[in-house]
Amino acid sequence: MSMLTANKPRTAQGPDAAGPSTSSSNSTLKASLQTESYSAAAARLSPGGATGGPVAGISPDSAAVLAEAADAVKPPKSHRPDAKDKTGRKVYDNNQKRAAEMDLKRKGYEGQLDGFAEHWEKHHARYVPVADKTGVPAKLIAALHWRESNGNFGTYLHQGDPLGKKAVHVPKNIPIFHKWEEAAIHALNMKKAVRDKVEMDQNTTDPAALATYAEYYNGLGYHNRGKPSAYVWAGTDQYSAGKFVADGKYSSKTRDKQAGVMALMATAGKVDAQAAEARGR
Repeated sequence: MSMLTANKPRTAQGPDAAGPSTSSSNSTLKASLQTESYSAAAARLSPGGATGGPVAGISPDSAAVLAEAADAVKPPKSHRPDAKDKTGRKVYDNNQKRAAEMDLKRKGYEGQLDGFAEHWEKHHARYVPVADKTGVPAKLIAALHWRESNGNFGTYLHQGDPLGKKAVHVPKNIPIFHKWEEAAIHALNMKKAVRDKVEMDQNTTDPAALATYAEYYNGLGYHNRGKPSAYVWAGTDQYSAGKFVADGKYSSKTRDKQAGVMALMATAGKVDAQAAEARGR
């Protein structure tokens, strides 16, 4: 629903037609929209409407054009989950706080981050079609891929098991795929509900939304223990230790040696910035 700042309404000068009267009527309609959509106002103010209003001279055709144009503009997205989703909102809020305070911590992760930087530079275009088909940003897909299998295109994005074979790690109950892209789309679509709860699309850049999707993708085991997710935060100052060393098996003293999703995406962002700077020289 589109909202516009109101100016003082002007009375339409006559029936809608080419010329000044059309512009005047349309401007008056726009100025009258303080708390309603174009479509609602058009129905109320156009000829035959319930009240006739201050722009009764505007034609139904002009009202319809204005309605379609304005209602096509969507309001800004709120990535924070609905208040009814207490767990989702808590996960998001925790990640929002961590993202605001995050610094990259390369020590101990240099090989991981440099390897991913090379991978992103070489293969980033391969992630874009999958992003377009799933509504998950390409950088996030690449980071998940790196976490699951160090970017191996011969594996399932679901859990890093080899393509063309029955999966042996969670999730196991998936179809057998032979192409990485098809498997990736299936894996990401398994988390459609998470994508929708944070109002994500392929262009989303909100750090808390990206972190929340990644945390749900891996599972809420860390959240349930009140710990930052190694899967999401390893390689940043928001993580020090604690890792699931196997499905369902947690070790509080083990430090994850893989870089987490947020460190990986920050690295990809630096690669893109350097490439853009080089193009501008």
